[in-house]
Amino acid sequence: NSVDGGKTWTKIAGYQMGWYPGNSRAVFAANGNICFGGLWDSQKPPVYLSTDKGKTCAPAAMKPFNGGAIGMGRNPSNGDIWMGIAEEDPKAQSGGVYVSRDNGKSYEMVNPFPKHGNFTQFEFTAKGDVLAVNDHGILKSSDGGKTWKDSWKQNVGAEDWAIGHDDTPNRNLYFSHMRPKMDTPAAQVFKDLVLRSTDGGETWQAWDAGIPYPSSLQIYATHFSQNPGDGKMYASFRRGGGLYRTIEALTRPATRDKK
Repeated sequence: NSVDGGKTWTKIAGYQMGWYPGNSRAVFAANGNICFGGLWDSQKPPVYLSTDKGKTCAPAAMKPFNGGAIGMGRNPSNGDIWMGIAEEDPKAQSGGVYVSRDNGKSYEMVNPFPKHGNFTQFEFTAKGDVLAVNDHGILKSSDGGKTWKDSWKQNVGAEDWAIGHDDTPNRNLYFSHMRPKMDTPAAQVFKDLVLRSTDGGETWQAWDAGIPYPSSLQIYATHFSQNPGDGKMYASFRRGGGLYRTIEALTRPATRDKK
């Protein structure tokens, strides 16, 4: 936790947060609760909750099982907290998509695995629809997670890569997957490093002009964020890719969350 703009940091929890590199495992609930997951311990629930700004933490109301929360996100349209649970024992049938409607105190399963694979990233449209990333691509649900359809399925391993949004009223979406090496046949199919959707994930267009295509490294973005100060979109890239930002500011940022 930092209270001085990031100059100094204080450790507020000592739990193992998981091992996937690009996933969001901590979210702020609408009332300020901190919800975080990633635990892999059969004796503990996979997600914890802090109601006092991180001073103390307690397990959320979930049964323990040998799995972990590998992706979390909060829907700004209604405050629901979404979580993807992976498990090491498929026979246990505890893994799946979970939702909390009480600021992280308890969670209920809305869709089981392995039908759609492990959802490691969640994002939300301006209308409140849910998008989730797994190793098959991006799936979208408009009915609270009961059913899902393909939003984008041409990818070569999206499980750990980033999906994000800007803070414009339209809440445009951004996605990055691992781009193949230039000298491989797959590079001609999956050549776009960053994709952008302006229609809630119905269609995606290339949005990576100016980002070099490495001949040997398979770089990919792990995070997207619009700077509220200059209005530009920033993207950090793993495997030596570096930090990039848009040349021009995006449309004036809107309020981040609806109360």
